[in-house]
Amino acid sequence: MNTTIDALTLQAYADGELDAAQAAQVEAALRSDPQLTQALERLRSLQARLRAGFAPVLDEAVPARLLAAARARPADAPGQDDAVATLPPSPIHATAQASRPTPLRPRARRRWALPAALAAALLLGLWIAQRQLPQGDAHGPTVAAAQGSVAEGALAQALTQQLSGQSQGSVRIGLSFRDRDGHYCRTFALSNANAGLACQRDGAWRVELLVPAGEREDGGGMRMAASPMPAAVLQAVDARIAGETLDADGEQRARARGWR
Repeated sequence: MNTTIDALTLQAYADGELDAAQAAQVEAALRSDPQLTQALERLRSLQARLRAGFAPVLDEAVPARLLAAARARPADAPGQDDAVATLPPSPIHATAQASRPTPLRPRARRRWALPAALAAALLLGLWIAQRQLPQGDAHGPTVAAAQGSVAEGALAQALTQQLSGQSQGSVRIGLSFRDRDGHYCRTFALSNANAGLACQRDGAWRVELLVPAGEREDGGGMRMAASPMPAAVLQAVDARIAGETLDADGEQRARARGWR
């Protein structure tokens, strides 16, 4: 694959977040590199599956009480000139960051102009998160503490029983597929703001990747993620997947076989 276009740049192109010059650079590389074109097609396919899994939640009406709370501006709220909110960057593992010949220019820093707008965004985001990942017990699911550990408790149960796009307690499963060694793998998101990838090995789900599930940051300011899964998880899927992701029937058959 063309080494001048790294995974994050390719994802930004798929999301339509590059300017004209940057997009032209990617398109030139795509014309001369069939492997890069295939990687882009796989990325778009993964994003489409993830969006489809979360679409029912995003289509639901926002409760009136949250809208009313978002519109209510405190009397002592600061003026709009002082209201600036930014988010810290999310750690994302880029595989070819150092080899990029032409760094992306930082996008213009985005700022919230009004406290009411910030409140609305936070409330709506909280509502969507709660709908996507219903809270279980007070401490969340029992999960592996580090990559390479075996999933336990609610996470292991969800990986074994849950179909993609469904929520079970504090866990939501995203994609299912076979890796290049023939093992089943599944992506997941947790209510504690982590997301990851686990693969079935020797009768247990081993956590291959566990990362914060915050919004992506391009170095110049906040921008909303176009996919429910972090870029690092999508990159891990792309590096392992053999063939296509499983559809609902494929998942049910794999579950009936114990993911073997």
